[in-house]
Amino acid sequence: MCTTQALGHTWENVARVIEETSLFSVFVKRPKTEHMRGIIKPKGGAYCLLLSFLVGSSVTTSPPPLALPIKWPGLNNTNCGLRPLVDYPTSRIIGGKTARDGAWPWQVSLEHYALFKGYEHICGGSVISEIWLLSAAHCFRKAKSALYWRAILGLRTLYTPSASTVVRSIQKIIVKSDFHRETMVNDIALLRLKVPIVYSAYIQPICIPNNPEINISLPCFISGWGRTTEGGSISRFLKEAQVDIIPTKICNQQDWYAGIVHDTMICAGFERGGIDSCQGDSGGPFACFFSKTKSFYQLGVTSFGYGCGHPRNPGIYTHVASYRNWIENVIQTNNRNHIEPLLHHMILLTVGKLILF
Repeated sequence: MCTTQALGHTWENVARVIEETSLFSVFVKRPKTEHMRGIIKPKGGAYCLLLSFLVGSSVTTSPPPLALPIKWPGLNNTNCGLRPLVDYPTSRIIGGKTARDGAWPWQVSLEHYALFKGYEHICGGSVISEIWLLSAAHCFRKAKSALYWRAILGLRTLYTPSASTVVRSIQKIIVKSDFHRETMVNDIALLRLKVPIVYSAYIQPICIPNNPEINISLPCFISGWGRTTEGGSISRFLKEAQVDIIPTKICNQQDWYAGIVHDTMICAGFERGGIDSCQGDSGGPFACFFSKTKSFYQLGVTSFGYGCGHPRNPGIYTHVASYRNWIENVIQTNNRNHIEPLLHHMILLTVGKLILF
């Protein structure tokens, strides 16, 4: 059967518009079943072509990519931050180590295509819904076109996909418009996937916190394929480490970061150094475990630091809760922008039919 490869449209979205406007009844027949995935039942290539024109996305003969409707569990803080394959953290992780399969199911590798090189891992990212990823603005400073980026999900070993690995093209990259490269303020970005993902034991969304207040006693973790030593090579295996949240007042001391840590940033690591995020980890999640909800929340996005693992120069992370309103506005605006063209096409086709007949 014909199915849309969702570029923001779902069968429910299309069906809802049809139900509200009653403009599409000329072209398709309503099946008897109430199951939402069966509401549109095109017959033959002409209907496929028509549906492709209406929705503005490619049409294939494959089944719908996921059970719909699309929700935002990371923003709603329901059914998010879960690790089906790994238990809750009960003891502290000492030092960095290779992560187990499924340990960080929201972790994403963002790869960029370069001529004569192919795809290379550049930054990390995190899953916050079936169609949205969260990352850092500075990752896209020199490569802004979504055409050359792709996301790898459910991955543990870099460039070695397994049966649990999913690859998705990027439809749109939205960087915070007032990102400041010199100060790294507002270092946050959203990526919209061309085709939604299906959650599995290896792919899960992380929760986005509502409360901007930070509890420094939370167990927090960094993960990624970044360099394991300053100036070294990126890691082949996904690494993880537990780090401490350090009060901004301490991080801004003269012999630390000398006042450059903004109130929309989180400082995390150790005074002695040694355990830190590094190049290649940028954009990845700074995730903290909340025992009350037994879920992980993304408190930060890996942003910058002076070197890697230097004493009194811990990692600096974009404070995600400070940008929750921006995240919600971007998602809502893009959702609306994908529905309006559908209505426009339907009205034009209906008017055309009235004129012809």
